[in-house]
Amino acid sequence: MKNSTFNQIVNANLASIDPGFGQFALAKASADLFKKIITK
Repeated sequence: MKNSTFNQIVNANLASIDPGFGQFALAKASADLFKKIITK
């Protein structure tokens, strides 16, 4: 429980410090998901 709260805080700080990184991570996750759909 504490660990997930800590991760949320870290992620929130990352997003506020560097929104570009958040967009990059989101784009990469989307690309990976898209690849999985294509390869099915």
